[in-house]
Amino acid sequence: MSNVLIISHRRSGTHLTIDTIRNNFSKLREHPYVVIETIDPNHPEHLPVDQMRELTASDQRVIKTHYRCNSIEDLETASAQHVSELIHDSKKIYVVRNGLDVMASLYEFRRGHDERVKELSFSDFIREPSFDTQAGEFDKVTYWAHHVTTWLDSSHAKDMLTIRFEDWVNQYKQTIKQVGKFIDLRSDWLKTDVRIASQTGKKNAKIERTWVEPRKGKIGDHANYFSPDDYEYFFRNCGDLMSRLGYEK
Repeated sequence: MSNVLIISHRRSGTHLTIDTIRNNFSKLREHPYVVIETIDPNHPEHLPVDQMRELTASDQRVIKTHYRCNSIEDLETASAQHVSELIHDSKKIYVVRNGLDVMASLYEFRRGHDERVKELSFSDFIREPSFDTQAGEFDKVTYWAHHVTTWLDSSHAKDMLTIRFEDWVNQYKQTIKQVGKFIDLRSDWLKTDVRIASQTGKKNAKIERTWVEPRKGKIGDHANYFSPDDYEYFFRNCGDLMSRLGYEK
């Protein structure tokens, strides 16, 4: 089998995907997931490249990244080489979510982690430069479009599965079957719905959860945040991508 690499823009269902896979496919539950970004020496939980290489050598890990497609260009040579190998050799799953809801969720998430953001209006927040150190001159709207487009248009796309956050919510069983087929673990499915305990407050000893869900991933919550001017700005920059992804205007 291969490691499974989960790629996404922040607030797109990353940990819902990680938890679903790790709780349903026992071979991928034996080890904690690995975050590619920790290979960067500036990361607070930095892992030297030799340690990450050792952790991922078993081909039984779920690996996570929010890196943009060409982020490895900014890494040191040894780190860049290993990340390139991980991307090439892993089963790659890109998780995408309606960009409008991504913005709403990101706003609330950052308000809980950054005192300065608490004073910002939503309109100002989405037009500000992204807090992501990889974002360059992009604001939060254009960086989301950049992140999604560059991965979907990359050379990796031909052997990458793209799934939508909304499919986890609305078509959970069909989506996990699709994932199981893609990662060649169809017969290993434990049929564990990681959403249930989270939504009802019930505890289930079988479920190991890594996600934080302060707003419970509400679909369509963008309507509570976007003004008409915000919608116009968003679709001026992302309208083509939203149509491509199948999201209604």
